[in-house]
Amino acid sequence: MIDSLTLARNMLLVAVPLAGAPLPAVAGALEDALGECAAITGSFKRLDCYDALAGEFRPTQSEGETAPAGAWKVEQLDSGISGVANVYLVVKAVEKIQGDDGEVRPTLVVRCEDNVTAVMFHFARFIDHSRAEAAMRIDDGEITGASLKMSSSGKAFGYWQGDRAIPFIKRLLGGKRLLVEVAPFGARPVLAEFPIEGVDEAVAPLRKACGW
Repeated sequence: MIDSLTLARNMLLVAVPLAGAPLPAVAGALEDALGECAAITGSFKRLDCYDALAGEFRPTQSEGETAPAGAWKVEQLDSGISGVANVYLVVKAVEKIQGDDGEVRPTLVVRCEDNVTAVMFHFARFIDHSRAEAAMRIDDGEITGASLKMSSSGKAFGYWQGDRAIPFIKRLLGGKRLLVEVAPFGARPVLAEFPIEGVDEAVAPLRKACGW
């Protein structure tokens, strides 16, 4: 989840020279606004509030600047003697969460392996033995619930077959961020934000390999 103190520092750094207002005035207004955001219950609504603040204090992009490249890592491997291509797409979450063995960045993996398309979320902490009940949102779209099958380790969950994975991937196309909230076993829910911008280009070799 986005850390409010880090966000506050970042916004102050850009807001003070741009706003032209004295530091105490800007800082005071920002602290009040951050306090209002922090008081909001619900991870998604609170994150919306922080995003709105960041947009208000963030400088506009200069003409001629290009948007940052996508964060996707793409790897293509041949599968043994058959020569069938296995394609793996990986993107890490923006912020770290507490894993079973320390802080980690959750990972989203999209793969075509042996002509089977799958989507996996690795949170590096025990979620459940059978299924993960997750809440998801793409950009500013509706929050949707999803029941995803767990891996044998209980630390990864996802859509393991194409009949569910492919429609989910298609929903990501054109998106910039994916929010996933899940409750680890016996713990409070954790929220991961995945930067999915560029997914349309990144997924092209995977779609070719798996024939969809």
